[in-house]
Amino acid sequence: RSSTTDCYEMPFCTLSCCSTAEPNSNEVEHEVNIVSNRVLEGLPTEAADHFFVAISRGDKERLGMELDLIDGRTAQVAKIGPGAIEKYNESASRIGRPKVEVGDMLISANESKGTSGHLLRTLEKDKEVKLEIVKPKICTISMTEIWAPIGLNLFYTHAGMSILIGEVMSGPVEDWNTAQAEAKNHEQIVKAGDRIIEANGIPFAPGQPQAILAVLGQSSGDLTLVVQ
Repeated sequence: RSSTTDCYEMPFCTLSCCSTAEPNSNEVEHEVNIVSNRVLEGLPTEAADHFFVAISRGDKERLGMELDLIDGRTAQVAKIGPGAIEKYNESASRIGRPKVEVGDMLISANESKGTSGHLLRTLEKDKEVKLEIVKPKICTISMTEIWAPIGLNLFYTHAGMSILIGEVMSGPVEDWNTAQAEAKNHEQIVKAGDRIIEANGIPFAPGQPQAILAVLGQSSGDLTLVVQ
């Protein structure tokens, strides 16, 4: 396959959960279904970066979260507002439990997992829910002598938290990965499912993906990605 960089803006990936006017969970079923091993591999039963939250809410009470569902399998917390999650956080602060924070990854709800749609439907219908939360690991990948097109299949939503790498294709990033694999620098390998949150010092800003896309489309030079 020829070297290229493809970018796709995804609809219906950032939704507010949950109010009496429930979102339509059918809208979140889309073709992306990939999540980075940085999120799911090697999870301990319970630790500061992997924990469980029990939430109980009234019939008309919001959870009070906006969720980025772009990878099709998890839900990343994009915003926390008034509701049951905010109340939980207030309680967690008093007793020393981990709080739910912007950037956290929701990987199951009442043991429901598999697709973001499954998660959302559980959040819609269940008033008592056990959330499985992961605080994603952050990794800085520094590549040298990169030229465009870099060979990444990218997905994003204007209201999301990051740009999702859907596929690493033929090109300089694939060549970089081969060299890192041979050197056993596995943390420096760019993977499908990685979420780009910064490129060459420019952080991803919700609603402004063009800044990072411009860096990724640069003609040549060094490229430093911060991914999760």
